[in-house]
Amino acid sequence: MAESEALEIKMSSFLSYLHENQAALDAFMFTLCARLKEASLRIEVMAHRGAEQRLGSLLLRLAASRERPGRVGRRDRVTVPVSHNELAQLGGMSRPHVTVTMGRLRARGLVDTEREGVVRVDVASLTDYLGRALRPSGRKRASASGAQQANRASKRID
Repeated sequence: MAESEALEIKMSSFLSYLHENQAALDAFMFTLCARLKEASLRIEVMAHRGAEQRLGSLLLRLAASRERPGRVGRRDRVTVPVSHNELAQLGGMSRPHVTVTMGRLRARGLVDTEREGVVRVDVASLTDYLGRALRPSGRKRASASGAQQANRASKRID
């Protein structure tokens, strides 16, 4: 951890300084935008309740951030330099939970991992898998069984 120092500055003085110093304002806005983007990513990842969905979503986001916009195709395998510790921190999971979940994703052929903290993500396969995992399949069954029950009830009335 680096040694640091905290200062207390009046809001009016800070705003006045930013108003007079364009470079400081630019740097401040850049930092705020970067932090907002990071917070949005964390919120999106944390919204997934299941470990596979959470980790898969995080891996897809990291894969997309490694390539230039529009370059990641659905057939691409993207290399992401990230350790299990980093994935655990970003995904709000424990390291052992990440290891077990990565093992499941690897067994499904969705990712390959190396000891040096490198993950190769099969973007198309992982996207398809997450799409199936997140699809509300219970609703279809419930409505089909409801239709079957209504059909049976109408037969009994006849």
